[in-house]
Amino acid sequence: MTVKDQTVFWPHGARMALSLVVNVEEGAEYNPLEGDAFAESVDEAKASLGKGQRNVANESNYRYGINEGGPRILRLLEKYDVRATFTAAAVALERAPALTHAIVGGGHEVCAHGHRWVHQFRMDEERERRFIKDAVAKITDKDNEVYG
Repeated sequence: MTVKDQTVFWPHGARMALSLVVNVEEGAEYNPLEGDAFAESVDEAKASLGKGQRNVANESNYRYGINEGGPRILRLLEKYDVRATFTAAAVALERAPALTHAIVGGGHEVCAHGHRWVHQFRMDEERERRFIKDAVAKITDKDNEVYG
């Protein structure tokens, strides 16, 4: 790659820069157990159950992602000595302390992806600002048992 007739090299002679980003949202989605009026819809199909009904199948899928999928991804990243950015809902990290310890302990970056996995576009400015502050506070709180 050239910029103004200068050749630009990446560290260690690499020919490409790559940013890997992994979402961690499971356990922070809409759920009547959280006082929400409805459960998260089923994937891109947007299929949903009746008002106030839990989607136990989705909850099971999300638990599988936290308990099995996340650790598999972390093992691959470790195997190839790659660091990633984990865009995470703060509540998801809080509810998955083993995964959170592995992310932080592996030297990966945590990026706030909201306090919960909910629609911010429906929030007024004051509520959205509080939502963002809550996420950042929870993720950066070193006294939080998640990071202990």
